[in-house]
Amino acid sequence: MESFAPESNRQRDHKRKQRKLYVLRDGMLDDTKRGQLHNLIPADSPTETMHFLERGIDRGEFTLADIFEDGERVGFTVYTITENEDGKEFLSIASYAKGKGNVTIEAMPILEGIAKAKGCKTIRLHTMRTGLVKKLTENLNWYVSEIVMRKEL
Repeated sequence: MESFAPESNRQRDHKRKQRKLYVLRDGMLDDTKRGQLHNLIPADSPTETMHFLERGIDRGEFTLADIFEDGERVGFTVYTITENEDGKEFLSIASYAKGKGNVTIEAMPILEGIAKAKGCKTIRLHTMRTGLVKKLTENLNWYVSEIVMRKEL
C-alpha cells in the first residue's frame, strides 16, 4: 500500500517536534482486530456485518490499513473506493484507534490524501458517534449529509 502524507517529508520533519507522526500501512485482519471490529458494529446485525467485512477484506474489495503513531500500531481503518454517476468516492467503512494523540484529527488528512490520489471527488463515512461528528465538522471541514433514524417496534 502506498503511504500518503498530507505534506512533504521536510515539512513533516519540522513539525515532528510539535506533534506525533502518523502513518498508514497495509494491515491484515487478525483476532485482535476482529474483536475491535465487532465492538464497532451496530447491534442490529452484528454477525452478518462482520461476515460482510471479513469477505470484503479477504476478497480485496476493502483495504485494511494499520494506523501507526510514532512507530507504534494504535489502530486500523477499513475503506474502499466506490463509483457512481458523480465519480469516485472514498468510503471509510470502519476504523478503530486508541492512541496518545488525537488520532482522528491526525489520520483523517492521510485518508483524504489517499482519496485524492485515487481520483475520488468525495470522502464519506457513517457513524453513530456524535463526538466524531463534532471533531470532523469543527476541525476538518466535514459536513453532515444524511441522518438516519431507527425505532424498534
